[in-house]
Amino acid sequence: TKNDSGPKKKEDLSPKSQWWEITSRLSFKKKSTNNFTRDKEILRTWQVTKLIKREPIPMPLRAKIWSVSSGASEIRKNHGEDYYQELLAQAREKKDHPEYLEMFREIRQDIRRSLPSVLGSTGRRKLSNVLKAYCMRNPNAIGYCQGMNVIAGGLITACGDEEDAFWLLTRVVEDMAEGCYTRYMAGMSLYIKVFERLLMYTLPDLSRMLEQKGVIPSSFASQWMLCLFMSNPFKRLQALDLWDFYFLHGPNVLFTIGIGLLRFHKERLIRAGRDDLLDFILHNITEGVDIRDLLIHADMLQMDKWVKTLQKSYEKDIVRQHSKLSFGLCEQLARQAGIGDDKTDFVQKIWSNFLEPEPRLTLFKSVVTDLGNFSRAFCESVLSNKNKAWDHALISGVVHRLFDMMDIFNCNSIRFIDFLKVIAVLKLGTNGQKMKLCFDFFDKKQRGYVSGDVLVETLGMFHMMYGMPASKKAAQQSGSGEYSNNSDTPFPPSSSVRHHEPSHSVLADPETFALMMFEKLRKMVRPAKIEQKFIATTTSRPCTMCKKQCKRICKAVFAPTCGSECCDLFIKSTKRQLGKKGSIDGQLSFEPFSAVICTHPMVQSFFLPRGSKPCVSKKG
Repeated sequence: TKNDSGPKKKEDLSPKSQWWEITSRLSFKKKSTNNFTRDKEILRTWQVTKLIKREPIPMPLRAKIWSVSSGASEIRKNHGEDYYQELLAQAREKKDHPEYLEMFREIRQDIRRSLPSVLGSTGRRKLSNVLKAYCMRNPNAIGYCQGMNVIAGGLITACGDEEDAFWLLTRVVEDMAEGCYTRYMAGMSLYIKVFERLLMYTLPDLSRMLEQKGVIPSSFASQWMLCLFMSNPFKRLQALDLWDFYFLHGPNVLFTIGIGLLRFHKERLIRAGRDDLLDFILHNITEGVDIRDLLIHADMLQMDKWVKTLQKSYEKDIVRQHSKLSFGLCEQLARQAGIGDDKTDFVQKIWSNFLEPEPRLTLFKSVVTDLGNFSRAFCESVLSNKNKAWDHALISGVVHRLFDMMDIFNCNSIRFIDFLKVIAVLKLGTNGQKMKLCFDFFDKKQRGYVSGDVLVETLGMFHMMYGMPASKKAAQQSGSGEYSNNSDTPFPPSSSVRHHEPSHSVLADPETFALMMFEKLRKMVRPAKIEQKFIATTTSRPCTMCKKQCKRICKAVFAPTCGSECCDLFIKSTKRQLGKKGSIDGQLSFEPFSAVICTHPMVQSFFLPRGSKPCVSKKG
């Protein structure tokens, strides 16, 4: 008779079979199930903790187990099934966009040297897709950073599916290694500071020897941690075994491995000469090392406590260290902002204001995401004296519009360079630059023109900010349209524009003021005999339409034109854009907009504060 022993118990299964049995209990495959907490608890049981030390996760199961344990499956579910493909479509659409050209060029260069012996043409194509998709997901804070290519390449070899690799890469660079891949790499600075202290505490004699021979830990530890030990120093399969622990136990495993490698070769390192020491650490330190044996005998719980304690202690030091930019970086930022190399003190001041509301979060994320923090940073940078009335700008929508204008990637976050450019124009720019900034503020959809309804809406924001009625009905009910010039007004009207100020009744109503603007512009382009309306000028100026240098200007319009046929077409086109008399249904391009917007003292005071010259003459 056959001995029917029935189904095997879990402890009777082979280690590899146990991994398959554990994976079968996860809800990863069941797309209708959203119990991510339950899945994580399964991977935190003593059975998994014991099993990972006996047997690496089988390659076909790594994508599923890593995604659940890291939380990648949860954020993937929250973003929807088509999110990754939408990012790829955006990358193809914006491949020639100037803001993405440099990132895409770096990706093309780095793909060639990303695990070249493993990734074939298909693998390199997948790697390119993953990195470009991430650029589209987070261009403000990270975009692309060297080291991401090696991590993404290793994930592709383990997962096969590029979308699995994308979501795991997202978890690594945004959460598990927060701040390590941003512009200022504050997270990596914290990692290195913690690693140096752990080295001094656990291997004091080796730490002293490295210091005596001039080898600083950052010269090798930064490369290890930036690539998660992939390719350098471990070979790919060894690094994937390490990643099993990384995704299951957390990022502090990196410190366990780093200290363990140095402890394993401690005696050899102490005897090594100065010239050979760093070369051995970078290229040969894995000789004779069994990574699983290294982790099995390490006290990872104790290491985890040490790392968390040190990180909490050193975070303030890192923030303080990065609160002052280097002179070279200040010069670079000043050039990018177009204000000249001699404005380094100005750049440093604006950087301090940018960090001040929430230094740790802003530094590690490398962007400002909170509207309140942005408002405080802007107020500190632009206003000479703080006042309560600036809160009206936050409520009225002015701050939100400024935020959207600086958020050039539409990611709900603001980079420092984009913040600096706007502040530099407001504080140091010419009248022309300020007027262009004003036009961009009103042109919220970036269409190249301001429509009548958007003009009324935006003027209403300024009226609300200054505590005045923002509609005709409200103005009639208030019975007064006087412009308040008390100490709580953040931008008092400039004395240089008093001759422009319309009546109080007009100021009390954005719609009436907008209609006044359109009517004034219609009068400026009304003459039928264009050729009779030109006057000579002292200097040559480029024609608005044909761009030729001309010494005469049409009195009937608001921009220099030379009177040629194309200029005649320009005037007729402008008349059509302005729409019918008595309406605000038309459109304002930059030239007509800049000719009359300064007659509104609130707008003039915001973009051209006290001391600036009027944008138009007294004669209009």
